Order: sequence, then structure tokens, then C-alpha cells
Amino acid sequence: MNATRRSQPATTHFANAYHEDIHVKVDYDRSYEVPVSYNKDNGSQTTVIWHKAESNGRTRIAPRSYLGLSTDSEKRVVYITIVSESGRVICDCMPFRQDYSVIVDANGYVRETSYGDIWIDRDGKNHKQ
Repeated sequence: MNATRRSQPATTHFANAYHEDIHVKVDYDRSYEVPVSYNKDNGSQTTVIWHKAESNGRTRIAPRSYLGLSTDSEKRVVYITIVSESGRVICDCMPFRQDYSVIVDANGYVRETSYGDIWIDRDGKNHKQ
């Protein structure tokens, strides 16, 4: 295990202050190497590096509710997509620091929370009211 890696998985919380259900999807980049050929004469190896977006699926969050999703990515960045129940795209593949949390406010906009408080945004506004 890498010494710089956290011992517990990261969690990004999503708070819904919007008037309808939201559907949240979290993606993160993964890359891996696949050896495709080996030259036994000189010991060289040809490797292909694959990049793949992993997805945690869509999760429904009701109004005035919140939910934490595991976002344990080695890249420390996740990409969030949020769609309202009526089909309005609130954000699409928005890059976001993992282990931080977001609020969908009453107007349907994404706000970053104050670290450690799910309903208060970085400007100090309480969205739980």
C-alpha cells in the first residue's frame, strides 16, 4: 500500500436543497498498463496504457436530503454529473476535488460546501432552511 494513500476511502457528500429529486453520478479516471508484446532477443516490451472512466452509477437523492458516495480515486479529482428528476442537467462531468461536498441549491445550481458542514456553502449561506 502506498504510504501517501489515506487509510479510509474518501467520501463526497451531495446535499439536495432543490425542489425535486436529483440523480447524481460520480466518475473518476483510471489508467492501467497492458503488455501487448515482448521481444525475447533484446528484452524490450511494448505496453499499451488504457484510460477508463469508472462510474459509481446514478443515485437518487430526495429534496432536503443528503447522501455520501465513496469517491476513492488516486487522482484526487472526481467528475460529477447531476440531473434533476425532470431532466434538467444541473452539471455534467464537472471536475471536483474528492472528499469535498456539494449542495444543489434551491435554484438548481451547484455550490461547494464549507468543509465539515453539509448544508452550509463556502460563502456561509445555510441551504437547509
